[in-house]
Amino acid sequence: MSRIGISLIKTLEYKDKTYRVWDESLKGFGIVVQKDSKSFIIQYRNKYGRQKYLTLGRVGKIAPDEARRLAEKKFADITYEQDPAAQRQEDKNTMSVDEMCDWYMREGTGHKRESTISHNRSAIDRHIKPLIGHLSIKEVNSEIVTGLVRDIECGDKIRRKEKSEKLRGRIYVKGGKSAASHTLAFLVTIFEYAIKHGKLEKNPARGIKRAPDNKKEVFLTIDEIRGFGGLLAYHKVQKDHKTAINPIKLILLTGCRKGEIASLKWDYIDWEKQCFYFPITKTTGKQVRPFGKGALELLQELRRRRDNKSPFVFPATRESKDGHLTGSGLYKALKAILNVRDDNNSLIFQKANFDIHALRHTFASMGEYMGYSPLVIGALLGHKSKGVGITGRYIHFVDKSLIAAADDISLSFKEALAGTSTENLKGESQCQNLSDVPLNKPASGLPSIGSH
Repeated sequence: MSRIGISLIKTLEYKDKTYRVWDESLKGFGIVVQKDSKSFIIQYRNKYGRQKYLTLGRVGKIAPDEARRLAEKKFADITYEQDPAAQRQEDKNTMSVDEMCDWYMREGTGHKRESTISHNRSAIDRHIKPLIGHLSIKEVNSEIVTGLVRDIECGDKIRRKEKSEKLRGRIYVKGGKSAASHTLAFLVTIFEYAIKHGKLEKNPARGIKRAPDNKKEVFLTIDEIRGFGGLLAYHKVQKDHKTAINPIKLILLTGCRKGEIASLKWDYIDWEKQCFYFPITKTTGKQVRPFGKGALELLQELRRRRDNKSPFVFPATRESKDGHLTGSGLYKALKAILNVRDDNNSLIFQKANFDIHALRHTFASMGEYMGYSPLVIGALLGHKSKGVGITGRYIHFVDKSLIAAADDISLSFKEALAGTSTENLKGESQCQNLSDVPLNKPASGLPSIGSH
């Protein structure tokens, strides 16, 4: 035994059999000589008394003095009952972000709808994996997640074209603030799942500020709803977009999400109690959702005119794997309807940034204007309320005040769509010029309707 240094290392010859040389001053620090390599090592006993070896690095990659300092640090860790070899093995077994995402999609999405799973898979394949998928989950910190969000917002590192499932279809991956915000929220969920199952101790994505998408929520006034009703009744719309008109009206009359109405089944409707019984929703599992008389009258008319055996209220007009209209299809249909022009080539109805989500926002805003509480409006919209359990309270019975609120809102909209006078607005609004009803302001204290 002698002090390990450059001079000693030069004298060590390669042999057919592995052997070790130990340092005279630092017990347990040595060099292992194999057939074609020399490496610095330490020898120690763990807390169970088992003798173990840990390789610090190859000779030539680190200097003897550096290896000595590293050995001293490892021995200090052992004094505090840490096992550096076991820790290294644990690090080797730690999942990468790629593996964590695949594990979550395989085991943590059983409660989610197919559309949500599809959106999650898109965020993984187009944003998370290309940017940080190669990293170990223990390597990811808040700085890395912040950089991920910034890169998605910018889009330069992920911008590309992909083939879609549709014939000759193309998908343009370009990032943006909205994509960054949604990806961050999903990443928080994945890391929380990993913590729950003992893979991590801290969520590196939690607390990262989500960039505002600067998207202004759009609401319609009663006068604008009359104009919108005129657009839906226009002969070109009736001819070219007939199948989309009633589901679009029903979204406004109920405040439901576009996907909920597009996939609505006759079996989900309780005609006597005026409720939808959704087996799964975006925010919860099973959910009961009240609807008003305005929606009831439209649904009854659709039932009278029903001429097929489809289980869906709005069956697909052509063969599709779902058998019903889709939320994205209604979104595109309304966009096309809003571009319909009259014989003078003028738009029939104009409203900046108006899309199908504005119908749900308008329902919420009307409820607030009529004086209903955020709790009532949240229940009508199907929001998940922390600490209150809005949806859970109405699984077995629906409060009459909810039905009354749904009646007031839906009848007001039904009459406005038909161009008739609106007499269902509560309180002082009955004495006003209804074209001035200010439905274009956010509802104060209203539960967030950002999750369409």
